[in-house]
Amino acid sequence: ARSGDLRFGVGSVTLRTQGREVELIGLENPELISSSIEKAIEAELKRLEAEKQTKPRETKYSPGSMDQLEYLTGLWQQGLIDDEEFKSQKQNLD
Repeated sequence: ARSGDLRFGVGSVTLRTQGREVELIGLENPELISSSIEKAIEAELKRLEAEKQTKPRETKYSPGSMDQLEYLTGLWQQGLIDDEEFKSQKQNLD
């Protein structure tokens, strides 16, 4: 964004992209508007870069398997299943 000629506090702002150019005419304080647009562009570019770098963490377990493991552990702790059955069932979850 670049501000153009200024007359009586009113001027234009030119927006350029790779494919087109748009001129906004008759704006009060075009320098302020141009500066605000530049700051917004910088902030958006930083946000997009930060979003690229933060990758979602993949879990080791499939959805619901933690609930099943907790249920299985509860059965084992209550003595409703023995160690061998607990280990066998736990391997089936992995």
